[in-house]
Amino acid sequence: MNSKLMPRIRHLFLAACLIVCASPLQAEIVVVVSSKSPLHAPERNQIENIFLGRIHRFPEGDEAIPIDLGVESPEREEFYLKLSDKTQAQMKAYWSKIVFTGRGRPPPIVSDSKELIEELDSSINNIGYMDSSKLDDRVKVLFTFTMVGQ
Repeated sequence: MNSKLMPRIRHLFLAACLIVCASPLQAEIVVVVSSKSPLHAPERNQIENIFLGRIHRFPEGDEAIPIDLGVESPEREEFYLKLSDKTQAQMKAYWSKIVFTGRGRPPPIVSDSKELIEELDSSINNIGYMDSSKLDDRVKVLFTFTMVGQ
């Protein structure tokens, strides 16, 4: 290859890499309930308190049953970072302490967004989170977090 052309190609490649890295893809993590649920947009701190087991009722008074995605889910990692500024390791330690002291249990886990939607559709008391690209008409969005880099 032409030796004069190589530095230009290298510069173009580096410029392209910078552009890609400087503008990460954005996805949204949404907090969802059944489309049949009467619940209307709770405050962010109420959602946090439900998922951390601090409260067990929605603002309207109905029982709140949070449902988690599996630990390998990138949505779960991002959700807890955005919600409570806790990593997966910190969440594991948090729930270990709560369980050990008898103050509660972590939310039940589903394997993926499909299973989450089925659980949400089965009860108006269930609440979960998922990538917004996987929404369907059986769920409604209560809250949205922007997720960078996924």
